[in-house]
Amino acid sequence: MREKAISATKPRFKQGRALNPDGRKVTAKGHVIVRLEDGSWVQEHRKMLENHLGRRLRPTEKVKHVNRDKTDNRLDNFEIWEEVKTWP
Repeated sequence: MREKAISATKPRFKQGRALNPDGRKVTAKGHVIVRLEDGSWVQEHRKMLENHLGRRLRPTEKVKHVNRDKTDNRLDNFEIWEEVKTWP
């Protein structure tokens, strides 16, 4: 199999995700994920909000994009929603 050269300006597609030259990927659901120093991947909007708040988000806290654009990761575009479980 012959490999093609990839331009630095065009994203690569791998396993349903776009890998950009800056190391960011867009998932199939449209969220931007970034690679951490330990090599793991995390959703960029959660990481940005955790850094801003100075604490980890709880698993029940969901970050919503106000304008519904999942790639728009400005701090003023975030809302934290608490997931509530209801019993039947």
